[in-house]
Amino acid sequence: MKVEIGNATLYLGDCMNILPTLDKVDAVITDPPYEIGAKGCGLAGNRKYLSDMTDADIVSGFDLNVFLNFQHIVTFCSKAQIAKIIAFSENNAYSWRLLTWHKNNPTPLTNNNYLPDTEYIFHIWKGQKLGGNYESKRTWFVTDVEKNNFDHPTVKPMRIMSPLCENAANKGQTILDPFMGSGTTGVAAVMLGRKFIGIEREPKYFDIACKRIEQAAAQGQLFEPEPMKQQQSCLI
Repeated sequence: MKVEIGNATLYLGDCMNILPTLDKVDAVITDPPYEIGAKGCGLAGNRKYLSDMTDADIVSGFDLNVFLNFQHIVTFCSKAQIAKIIAFSENNAYSWRLLTWHKNNPTPLTNNNYLPDTEYIFHIWKGQKLGGNYESKRTWFVTDVEKNNFDHPTVKPMRIMSPLCENAANKGQTILDPFMGSGTTGVAAVMLGRKFIGIEREPKYFDIACKRIEQAAAQGQLFEPEPMKQQQSCLI
């Protein structure tokens, strides 16, 4: 199933089947399945968001080779995937940078460990320079896990997704999210004047993404990226 909404094209289906049919895109920005072992995490396994993730089969990781041949890749990941993504990047001649999201309101559960208050984000790239500006290129974010009505266990904040979109693709370029979920990447892309392609295999989340992106497209581009601050020269 294919739905077109303005400059966004959304597919309901498995990304492994749809990706080979797509034309070239400029960047991939995605929140793919993590390796977190939700089925065997003791008391934490009773948390609803973890059971939701297990039921949706988004706890067993993903094949990094899905990302080969893309020039800009931004992906969320778990701690268990950090070494694999660094190795993948260096073995395939990508530059890489590890970014972090620090949550003000993490799940209040330690279970003989540290709080789950940090998520990891990789931006890997080759062949093209980073986009964005001074404000969008910070390597860490501090913000709350936002409450929402989207019925999805891993919705990411717009305050994070917007600068990631700015850094990975210029205005008018195309961003792909092969694990679209509730569509936050697509909303950020549309609001920033980027084209968007999203793929989601779960009909419930696909419908949510369609509605959110349709609303964003109807509102139009709500804001422009802030210009890079110019430093005054000290030379006389």
